[in-house]
Amino acid sequence: MTKQVLRIVFFITGLFLLIILAFRLLPNDDDAIRALLLPSEGCPAPCFMNIRAGVTDSMEAARLISKHKWAQSTLFYMRSLNDMYERYVLWQWSGQQPAGVSVQRQGQMRIYKNQAVGMIVDTTIPLGSVWLVLGATDKGTVSLAETRSDTEMMLVMVYPKEGLLVRVVVPKHLSQAALWGSRVEIESSSEQSMAFFKAHDLPVLTRIRP
Repeated sequence: MTKQVLRIVFFITGLFLLIILAFRLLPNDDDAIRALLLPSEGCPAPCFMNIRAGVTDSMEAARLISKHKWAQSTLFYMRSLNDMYERYVLWQWSGQQPAGVSVQRQGQMRIYKNQAVGMIVDTTIPLGSVWLVLGATDKGTVSLAETRSDTEMMLVMVYPKEGLLVRVVVPKHLSQAALWGSRVEIESSSEQSMAFFKAHDLPVLTRIRP
């Protein structure tokens, strides 16, 4: 029985190493990925499009988005259905945004009590590439997805230094190879918003060092 367990462990470990090696060998636009994941010079994390979640007030943040080369100037406002203090600002991408941004969804800024608390961007970047740029983290959660919770789960990984939450929604029964190839959503988030996720440890099977 012990030998069988060891064989399984060695097989899974070898599979993980092959997956990470494959991501290292695949061509990646590191500059585009870093433009999305890392704060710009002179703007300490959390920082995205010159907006610091938890620091920049909502009016100034909206002005910065409307003037930013990545975004079209027309902004859309939406109220939350669950919280009277929460609102969203949405924008279309201009075509000058980094290659890793998905244009299938609008950019979002989450506002709470007139302060920007999160900048949310859907990307075309696979989870494995994020790990290669940011490294390993053991903080985050795995939970049922808000929609289709009977078939999907959400993995949230926390990168405190960069001020980022990295999310991916995947089918419950998914191979490790498919997991690391899944495209992520990133959120440049305030310390207060990240506090919940930082308090939890990721399951051991997700702690793979690239």
